[in-house]
Amino acid sequence: MSTLKIKTASDLRSLRKKEGLTAREIAERMEVSLRRIQKIESGTENLTIVSIVRFCDALGLTCKITFVKNKKESTEFIAGTRNYN
Repeated sequence: MSTLKIKTASDLRSLRKKEGLTAREIAERMEVSLRRIQKIESGTENLTIVSIVRFCDALGLTCKITFVKNKKESTEFIAGTRNYN
């Protein structure tokens, strides 16, 4: 199992590319427009927890969101895990 920590919206783009998927493929999997994916990845659309979870689902990742009190730790708002069998 591998853990991936996402700190910013641009990390979602990097993760998508690492998985070898295009923005269009993610849009189709999420059933949203390509423009919406572009906004999510560029940080011009406010991310909701639902959007983050759906993005991870489209990548085949399990999403874990952690809320912490420490400001330093709070920058890591999501960790995706994938089981490599």
